[in-house]
Amino acid sequence: MLFILLNKKLIKLTEQIKAIIVQKIVIISMEVFPKKKLIEHYDFAYKYLNEVLSDNEDTDEISNEDIELKEILKNNDYINDYFSKMYLLRAYLLQRFPSLLLDRYKDKENEFMKKSIEFNSSVIKLDKTTYLELVQKIRTDQKTLASEMKSIGAKIIARERKDYIEPLNISIQNITIILSLMSTAFIIGGYIYISTLLNYFSVDVSYYYSIVDYLSSSVSIIPSILLTTVCGIFFFFLGMFDAINNQIINDELDIKQKNDILLIIYMILILVTVYLIINFYAFDKIDYSSMQILGLIVIFIIISKININEFIKNSRTVILMIFTSYIFFSLLLVKSYDKISSIESGEYKSNYSIKFIPEYKEFEAMSLITMNSNYLFMWSQDKKQVLIIPSSSIKFIKVLSEK
Repeated sequence: MLFILLNKKLIKLTEQIKAIIVQKIVIISMEVFPKKKLIEHYDFAYKYLNEVLSDNEDTDEISNEDIELKEILKNNDYINDYFSKMYLLRAYLLQRFPSLLLDRYKDKENEFMKKSIEFNSSVIKLDKTTYLELVQKIRTDQKTLASEMKSIGAKIIARERKDYIEPLNISIQNITIILSLMSTAFIIGGYIYISTLLNYFSVDVSYYYSIVDYLSSSVSIIPSILLTTVCGIFFFFLGMFDAINNQIINDELDIKQKNDILLIIYMILILVTVYLIINFYAFDKIDYSSMQILGLIVIFIIISKININEFIKNSRTVILMIFTSYIFFSLLLVKSYDKISSIESGEYKSNYSIKFIPEYKEFEAMSLITMNSNYLFMWSQDKKQVLIIPSSSIKFIKVLSEK
């Protein structure tokens, strides 16, 4: 029973040693030939390992680079020491249980020791203590090499990523353009929010709003939407970097990965669509947040189906702008329609209590929807309509604290 357990342990240790040898060969090969792909280094490493273990060198169509690398590996003490340890472990198993072996296997211990000495002339037989020390060394070297391989992977990703993402060149002109776009976004955002909200109740905003009013109206809603958009962009970049990193490693290892992401996206599309239909018929209302997600999925599918690189050079920048614009403006619309929904359902409560001059006292029971420099837009729950009152009718406004 102990023989069987030790034999299983030996098989496991042998595989660990093989993995150590392969990783070390890959590291050395990458140092000598850094321009080769990772898969080429691994192919050579496994080929060399099998040649040494089978004691049968493959000379068919061998390149000068392979010849050079083989000479380096033959003189590498670390690799030779681990080849020696592999045979030393086999000899140790036989020397522990000599009585269990047939006569034809009894000479194997000496054969393994001889092979072990070929790789390391100073090697000595293992005993229980040195065996346990060797097991511990194998574990330690595995962790060390894994860390080295991780570092190499990071260097490969950093080197190859430049082909996927061009470095940003931020200048004063770029900053000026960004600030101009933000100012424009505030004005357009204010217009979209106000016009969506008030046009729904048949109020033509062009009669009551100026550009300054749109800008002031956006101040209360845009910051939170901008924050949400920035968070969306942040997660977009995280996902993009992760996808690029995986693509680089897959290319280096020549792995053809199935693109299951579209299948998942289609499943989410179906689920969201079904939810929207059920929600509409069950509660007679539209879930605008889910509509926003649905739109995002549709855009993703369209972009994935079109090879945008054929038409646009900086395709990733364009895609980022498309998603950013969609998130920003869709959030504005969702915010508008959510407010419309709460107003129509009677759930809307204004955070302001307005006292009017005596001539307009009847409007005090109504809820303030929004206001600008010249007008207040009040909601009459009884009449189910928006009433427009001049701001000159205000006596004072009291902010209601939420408790």
